[in-house]
Amino acid sequence: MEALKKSPRPEPLARLPATALRPGMYVAELDRPWLDTPFAVQGFLLRSKADVAILQELCTVVFVCPRRSTRAVPMGSISAPRSQPSAPASVGLKSEFLKAQVDFESAREVVTTVFEQLKAGGALNIGAIQEALRPVIEGVLRNEATMAILARVKQQSDYVYGHCIACAVWATIIGRQLALDGEKLRTLAIGCSLIDVGMSQLPKELREKPGPLTPQELRVVNAHVDQGLRILRESGLEGTEISQIVAAHHERWDGSGYPRGIAGRKIPLLARIASIVDAYDAMITPRAWAAARSSFEAIQELQDLADTKFQRELVEQFTAAIGLFPTGSIIELSSGEVGIVTRQNPTRRLRPEIVLVLEADKTRRAKYEVLDLMLEERLDDGNPGRWIRRELPRGAYDINAEDFYL
Repeated sequence: MEALKKSPRPEPLARLPATALRPGMYVAELDRPWLDTPFAVQGFLLRSKADVAILQELCTVVFVCPRRSTRAVPMGSISAPRSQPSAPASVGLKSEFLKAQVDFESAREVVTTVFEQLKAGGALNIGAIQEALRPVIEGVLRNEATMAILARVKQQSDYVYGHCIACAVWATIIGRQLALDGEKLRTLAIGCSLIDVGMSQLPKELREKPGPLTPQELRVVNAHVDQGLRILRESGLEGTEISQIVAAHHERWDGSGYPRGIAGRKIPLLARIASIVDAYDAMITPRAWAAARSSFEAIQELQDLADTKFQRELVEQFTAAIGLFPTGSIIELSSGEVGIVTRQNPTRRLRPEIVLVLEADKTRRAKYEVLDLMLEERLDDGNPGRWIRRELPRGAYDINAEDFYL
């Protein structure tokens, strides 16, 4: 735990006066906390003159990322994110992590067994899936933070099995955000746990091939939707909402998805939700052919794809449900200190509760402390307080999020 992993270096940013902003520039940092602006996402592409006008009114200086901008950015001054002084904190950790861990792992074991039975030519045991997911759904409704942590840090003995349970967790979280009734919520969770049931018919070597698939291999993998529908049909689930989720979870809002290329509201609502949680979990999970992205990067990608691949309103609801920096995220503060997000503040998603783990010089703290960033918003001395500068990759500085819940 003494050895530190090298933290990824931030991208070069161009320091510009706000008056130089134009639509097409990607704003990555401000000269004030993001919480003090009306923008929901920390880091975004300026899409209109109205966005530019708001920032010009609020800020004097901004930091623009040339790589993510769609128009040329003057590169007169390169800067890194700024630091702010720190302030005190309090309060302690609480969770039912052990129970959630048992429920999550039990559900994954059931899914693994059911899928392996399908691979051997058996029938889908939908009853076993429903029973295994019941405590997972209840766990999310009781304390979503613990299940969200497990979904993010799941170990990958086989991508598909962990992905199925994680998708059920994310689906339950957004379903609660959307105020779905109990029956609809269970249907959504079960459907999302089965979106890749057709993958059980593919060889593991193809499912986890390191490197790009050939056109022929891609056609075989994409056929997992039809394979899944066949399995559901043979199990008596044809025509149900679960079947609709499996059938359309790879369809896209703009009609560019598969297998039917349907678009917009022709895609069933629960399948539209499934497409978002499927994409999000795939992005944050390390696989043989792709490194995991941070949750913040994945949310940014979903935001970028809103109105094209995904329905904007559902992306916004998903963002609101899990937070821009979800529980379990390893984050670096403006002060340079490093911590783990332990609880969300529902009204201020950029101001969660965190446990401080490293000092600003990245040495371990002698005593871990919990900091509620809501308390940093308006300090008595006029100091703007600390805010989250960025999310760090999983395992950064040898920090294990699960260790703080056991």
